[in-house]
Amino acid sequence: SSIRGCWCRDEISIGDMLQHNPPILAQMGCHNDENRLFFTQRANGILGISANPSQPTLLSRLLSSEAVGSHVFTICLAEFGGRWTVGGVNSSYHLGPIVWVPMKSERYYELAPEQML
Repeated sequence: SSIRGCWCRDEISIGDMLQHNPPILAQMGCHNDENRLFFTQRANGILGISANPSQPTLLSRLLSSEAVGSHVFTICLAEFGGRWTVGGVNSSYHLGPIVWVPMKSERYYELAPEQML
């Protein structure tokens, strides 16, 4: 399997037009040729939020931004979409109490949930 493309840098902002979040400079990969496994596999881990990155990731750059008040991020998984919140928790997105789950590994953001409500 192989994948080819290029690296680029650009300023990106997370959020909508009402939030006025300041942009950060981020490096991203853009691929223009893929075959075999890269073409057929389901997406997994492409966002770039490694817990122990060898190079800065989108998440590490966001968390080091002066605009982010807390080194916390939340991911809300849903069957059709979800939310990624950086810099805190927005409890209005939850129907019940927020449940904190410990990380299973220090290298990856890997969890071992017992159930989903």
